[in-house]
Amino acid sequence: MKLKSVIDSPCGLRFCFEMLNLQSGYSRRYLLDMEMMTSKEDIMPVYAQVEKFRKVFCKEENKVFLQTLQFKLQGLKDIEQTVNKLSYHRVLDDIELFEIKHLSLLALDVKEMLDRFSVENFIDKTISRVVDILDPDHLKISSFYIYDSYSKELALLRSRIKSTPEGDERQELISQSLILEADLRRDISFKLSPYGDLLLSTLTILADVDISISKAVMMEKYDFTFPLFSKGSYVLKSMFNPQVKAALEENGRQFQCVDIEYGKDPVLIIGANMGGKTVVLKTLALCQYLFQFGFPVPVKKAEMGIKEEVYLVCGDQQSEIKGLSSFASEMKNIDEVIRNSSHGSDILALIDEPARSTNPIEGTALVSSLITILSQKNVSLVLTTHYNIDSQNCIRLKVKGLENGVMNYQLKVSKDSDVPHEALNVAESLNVSKEWIKEAKSVLKTNLKKK
Repeated sequence: MKLKSVIDSPCGLRFCFEMLNLQSGYSRRYLLDMEMMTSKEDIMPVYAQVEKFRKVFCKEENKVFLQTLQFKLQGLKDIEQTVNKLSYHRVLDDIELFEIKHLSLLALDVKEMLDRFSVENFIDKTISRVVDILDPDHLKISSFYIYDSYSKELALLRSRIKSTPEGDERQELISQSLILEADLRRDISFKLSPYGDLLLSTLTILADVDISISKAVMMEKYDFTFPLFSKGSYVLKSMFNPQVKAALEENGRQFQCVDIEYGKDPVLIIGANMGGKTVVLKTLALCQYLFQFGFPVPVKKAEMGIKEEVYLVCGDQQSEIKGLSSFASEMKNIDEVIRNSSHGSDILALIDEPARSTNPIEGTALVSSLITILSQKNVSLVLTTHYNIDSQNCIRLKVKGLENGVMNYQLKVSKDSDVPHEALNVAESLNVSKEWIKEAKSVLKTNLKKK
């Protein structure tokens, strides 16, 4: 699964992607095309690279150097098609030769800057051989044309052209020079052919440098961190959702971080409306994606496991295009989780208030049975609900809720299967119609007496 296939997940992944101060459009495309990593051996080197850049470039005394390096990386362009022509022994034109020369000089510049700070990098110094081919005069400027240095015959022709007045003789000399230049382009392209793989790897290495620096800056600026690896249990301390946090801060409000632990046993989160349950699920999905795409995560401290698949089922699942109602679409999405779990895949399933749009009796049955089924699979399940679920197959967490008129979003373990009855209190705190609240309380009191 590639990053671009989940970038618009409702968890806020695109918001974090845009937080990266990437310098090159090629780096953006390269990152979006990255596959989700499913092993510690894949993730560790990515984190190690980001950490190396963080330790050096996030120091205050190196900020100017960092800006210079990032400015240079703005020159990184996607020239894969040009480089691929070398594999087919095609003759490159002057613009394409310029692109290769520019990339090679850029690579040497970046390597020199990284070496100056003893930052280990994988830029192959043999890229200088490409520069030697395209820069025979050792001018170290990106522009390219067929230099006189390539051919004494060409240099002589050009000299004669300059001293020959307009006429047939001059046109003949120009024609000869153009033929000779074409021959030289073919020779230069032939000499560059063996370096096709080196040039492609140089492209991706420079993109990795851009991406790693951007991740390091994001980590430092927004208080993200690297999680420790766990074989199954999850511990996330002071977890926050960057998108929600930014929206709240724009309105002068603060985001309350949340702690959560879960693992093999299903976790059931209960709590009042506006208790932040959905935000918790979205942030868990966000953290998992960030972790497995090599990003730092928005927590103070974390231990996380690696999953083969991540499912976030939340919000209005209605699909007018497919002709599905909210309930039907939701059932199809949850059914996909069940079916794939039967294949043995290691799954993280985050499901927000399943069966919310049906009647409470059947809804409770659907949720209870879902917990029972997935508890027997290789699934880490976190589920929110408003139904009273009497199941011994799960750990219950409860949003602390209203305290002195203020919502406390922290989670605490609850042994009680009853969901909180705080909807009227929350509605009242929103200053909705007093007449409505009064009438609702009267109905609730009558109904409770009937029970």
